[in-house]
Amino acid sequence: MRYRDTKFTSLLRSFGGIKILISPDFLGAVIVALIITALAYHYNLVTILLNSTNTVYVTISAAMIALVIAVLSIIVSLADKDFIYILRKKNTYGKLLFLFWYITVIAGISVVINVLTFIALQAKLDMGWLNIPLLFFTTLFTLYVVFAVLQSIGTLIRVGLYRAEYDYQSRR
Repeated sequence: MRYRDTKFTSLLRSFGGIKILISPDFLGAVIVALIITALAYHYNLVTILLNSTNTVYVTISAAMIALVIAVLSIIVSLADKDFIYILRKKNTYGKLLFLFWYITVIAGISVVINVLTFIALQAKLDMGWLNIPLLFFTTLFTLYVVFAVLQSIGTLIRVGLYRAEYDYQSRR
């Protein structure tokens, strides 16, 4: 394996950008964010909702980073060299680790977007119509991180089940 094969962009290409865009966690986050933004616009609550949810979104996104690191450490601790060999042979180990890197990047983007929004709101900047896409994107990234972390917990459970099956088969 070459160094350039371990970079984020290389792993993203091998994982598949289209696969990410059609994943249930991303599509679910888009749909829910659209609904929340549309309702907030319809009831003229966009600025109020931005003000009231912003700090909560930052907290959720930062907590998701910690949760991803915890799940990743559990997965890594489940693997020994033989199990890693099997995962690499099936070309899933790199994709598995990339998933956690990707979720951490999304959570980081969410934190940055939400902090910048918080600063703009505290400075009482009149952003007018920009509040609508701002509400959409802050909600989208926060929900996407939450849904992706839930998916990663499902991945943790599957890896645990595969590991148990591997141990069971190797002892027979």
